[in-house]
Amino acid sequence: MITQTSGHGDFSAPEALPRSLGGPLSIGEQLRISSVVDGRAQVLTATRFNLRNGATQIKLATSGGVSSPAATPTVHEFTSDEIKAAVEAASDFGTYVSVHAYNIESARRSVEAGVKVIEHGQLLDEATVKYLKNKNVWLSTQNFEEFSAPYTSFQIHKEHQVVMGEGNVFKMGVTKQRQISLRY
Repeated sequence: MITQTSGHGDFSAPEALPRSLGGPLSIGEQLRISSVVDGRAQVLTATRFNLRNGATQIKLATSGGVSSPAATPTVHEFTSDEIKAAVEAASDFGTYVSVHAYNIESARRSVEAGVKVIEHGQLLDEATVKYLKNKNVWLSTQNFEEFSAPYTSFQIHKEHQVVMGEGNVFKMGVTKQRQISLRY
């Protein structure tokens, strides 16, 4: 997954300098779970790196998440231009971009940039679900359960936000079957 500094997928220690400021690889980068990038040029490089290494599609985090230490699910990540950079590079390789996005703004910004799949989406509203259908964008969602130890109280709080929203997104998908397809 490609993420921004402080985004979902950046598991750096809070005091660690970003790589672009001379810092080390994050633990996610060391384990090849994520690439932490900032700016159009770095997004292009990370996208092309993933494609060179066999990726069949590209995944960006355009909203915060539950497991990462900093960003909440309501945070918007990557600028429109950064998302477009990934879409352009993926398209050049004959593939597409999917995004980790829980919230309305992150989903809409991603779709406007050319993304083909919104993953998660538990904090979307009905208008955005219809918008995805009208743009021929997939919503790939799933059930979550409430966390408990060993997760931090902050992670437990973030998971609760997502779980509280998931009933709505499933209801919208089921009652609006002709408007959008859900993958499980």
